[in-house]
Amino acid sequence: MKPFLARFMLILLACCTLAVSAAERSGAIKVVYFQDYPPFSSGAGDQVQGAFVDIMQEALVKRMKQPTIHSGYPWERAQYMVKQGDADAFVTVHNPDRQRYTEASSEILYSDEIRFYVRKNHPDFNKIKTFTRLEQWIPYRIGSYIGAGWTKTSLGGFNITYFPLSESLYRSVAEGIVDASPEVAGHARPYILKQGLKDKIAEVPHSFDTLRYRLCIRKSSNFVKLLPEFDKTLKAMRHDGSLAEILKKHDL
Repeated sequence: MKPFLARFMLILLACCTLAVSAAERSGAIKVVYFQDYPPFSSGAGDQVQGAFVDIMQEALVKRMKQPTIHSGYPWERAQYMVKQGDADAFVTVHNPDRQRYTEASSEILYSDEIRFYVRKNHPDFNKIKTFTRLEQWIPYRIGSYIGAGWTKTSLGGFNITYFPLSESLYRSVAEGIVDASPEVAGHARPYILKQGLKDKIAEVPHSFDTLRYRLCIRKSSNFVKLLPEFDKTLKAMRHDGSLAEILKKHDL
């Protein structure tokens, strides 16, 4: 029994060691992003770019002198990487699920309203555009992207279809595959315009929630200790106008 226990402990120790990301071992914090979430983040792997990447680069690298690796992935995978120890951090809403395995900055990088988007020729369009309560959406087919935390938290029991990318999501709204999609306006408005869907998709006027984006770092990461300094840095960026400049650069 004792030799078995010893072998078990060695295996457990090896697994814990492997769970530390390669980036963390090299002294660089690895921040992962949704690869199809412009203007906040877009691009796979080290090609990722966007407002959140620029804010992290300014705060972590330029001001805090912290080596940083930025990488874009499908959003569900990015979250799993942080949870399992293959990455250290992401920028997102610190909802109850993410609170279980990450600590978050007190300072907010960006906040925005959740709006619903529906095709203009929907048979219930005139009724839908007057909606002000989430329960009014229960009879309808809702589309969202895989890994969307707000959808999972706020629309439990709804008829949800998940899509891997934002492009397929909005086209499904336009083509009537789903009836509507909830999303932050700062992402949905320019994306719908860029995809040439402005004549087909309308925004429901009412705001259904406000999302606040923070830097979230895995609790077991050595870099979680950076959060107090990050808060001071982001506060300074807000005070000197550089945070606003970055957001303005991305039309936010």
